[in-house]
Amino acid sequence: MNVRERRYNSGAATSRVLVLMALGAVVGLYYLASPYIAIHRAGIAIDEGNSEYLCDRIDFEQVQANLEDRTAAVGQPILSSMLESGLNCEALENALSVTQRFGGGPETVKGKDVAAEVLDSESTRFESPVTFSVRLSSQEAQREVRAVMTRTPLSWKVTDVTFGDQ
Repeated sequence: MNVRERRYNSGAATSRVLVLMALGAVVGLYYLASPYIAIHRAGIAIDEGNSEYLCDRIDFEQVQANLEDRTAAVGQPILSSMLESGLNCEALENALSVTQRFGGGPETVKGKDVAAEVLDSESTRFESPVTFSVRLSSQEAQREVRAVMTRTPLSWKVTDVTFGDQ
């Protein structure tokens, strides 16, 4: 192999490495942005009343099992009785239709901006490479809701919801 051939081969190897690095960076950035994209799309689906999209993004069986475990341990009779009827797509559709009847999306009730009054802070974080959490809280009402999303091969699904100190 002469000097010319060596230079050509090393240049091709360098450009392959750069292409692989660029591809890795794009995939990495998408992975980091994907839970935020999922949250944004869920917000749009809630505003539009698109329960079909939301039903695909919530693992109702897992959420219900987690809530039942915690409510049994803490002894919250109201939440326990709600869980007896079951969490499912039909219950979500009913909840969305009720919020739509009160003057728009769930962030407004009778024309009043509830989200701005109720939520003081929002935080998000990766808990593991396949687990992402969203925490919404209110200092005034001393309430907190935390949703945990788990990565499936092609999307993020809500797998747990906690309220307050659960």
